[in-house]
Amino acid sequence: DLPILEAQYFGKPVLGYGLAAHPEVVNDGVTGFLVKNKPEFDSHLRNLIEDESLSENMGSEGSEWA
Repeated sequence: DLPILEAQYFGKPVLGYGLAAHPEVVNDGVTGFLVKNKPEFDSHLRNLIEDESLSENMGSEGSEWA
C-alpha cells in the first residue's frame, strides 16, 4: 500500500478499495476515496477528473496526511 501513500505525499488524490491496509493510509473523503466496487471506483474517478478543485484540494490534504 506504499504506492497510495507515496501518491498522497506527492499531492495526488487517491482511490482504493476499502480493504487490506488501504483504510489505514487513505483519509476517506479527504485525501481520496475508499470504494466497495468498480462502479463506485469509476464514479469517483470521473469526479476527480471533472472537478479540478476537488482533485487539487484532496491532493493538498494528501500531501499533509502522508
